[in-house]
Amino acid sequence: MGLFKPIWMTEKIEKKNKALQAVSKITDQAVLKDIAIHAPLKSVALAACERVTAENDLAEIALDNHDAFRSDISVAAAKRITDPDLSFTIARDCKWKQARDYVVDNIRDLDKMYELYQLSDKKHEYVPSFVWAIRELTDAKIIIIVREFLQIPDLYNRMNEQNKGSQLKS
Repeated sequence: MGLFKPIWMTEKIEKKNKALQAVSKITDQAVLKDIAIHAPLKSVALAACERVTAENDLAEIALDNHDAFRSDISVAAAKRITDPDLSFTIARDCKWKQARDYVVDNIRDLDKMYELYQLSDKKHEYVPSFVWAIRELTDAKIIIIVREFLQIPDLYNRMNEQNKGSQLKS
């Protein structure tokens, strides 16, 4: 970096406008990602995050902001991610619930959703994301989740009986 720090590294609020102006001129995606992760001023980091286009870079930004002061940057990055695999990684590994909430609906793989559910100590957070799968209650894992959440111990047996009954009528 040399003797002088780039203006976006400033911690002085009075230099914020100069830092924002400098960020607006940067086109290198790697530099923008670095700014979004490391800029001391949140507004500068957010401005850089808004200019990052690659979802892989956005995922790195979402996962790399660990202190509460920077949680807004994680959320801003997560809002723009649509890739199911990256969404799963963020839903599983991101510290910030609000960022996880933005990506969890992008996950359509029942096994991955079940893994998230099993890893969570707050299982109720993931149940609304299963609503799209409730119509497809043929997957035993989903039945188990719904049974646990609703505390209906014989839901699996009832669903099996219904399925057998409908197969006999066919």
